[in-house]
Amino acid sequence: MLLIPTSAEAARLADLGGWPTGCAQVELCGFGPVAAAARASQLCALLRPRRVLLVGIAGSYDPARWPIGGAAEFAAVGCDGIGAGEGAVFRGPHALGFPQWPGDGAQAAI
Repeated sequence: MLLIPTSAEAARLADLGGWPTGCAQVELCGFGPVAAAARASQLCALLRPRRVLLVGIAGSYDPARWPIGGAAEFAAVGCDGIGAGEGAVFRGPHALGFPQWPGDGAQAAI
């Protein structure tokens, strides 16, 4: 199963050539540690894939070390928050117009 966080990323990946038909079942999973984990868990329980690959578009704090378009493997990760700003001016994804999971008809947006 191929998980893609957002429809915008899915569209951009399709622009770049997409995935061969029948290669994998492609599903949206949302973004952020809780929304993406909940959706991925739901899909894994429902579809029981042999393998899962998460593919998305992300930025970089250090493009020289971690270039856009590259791939990286990590032993551990940390998260300071999802959104923009800090303190009193912090705005989360919803306030920025980016729902972490847009819903799919059967599931409500987050």
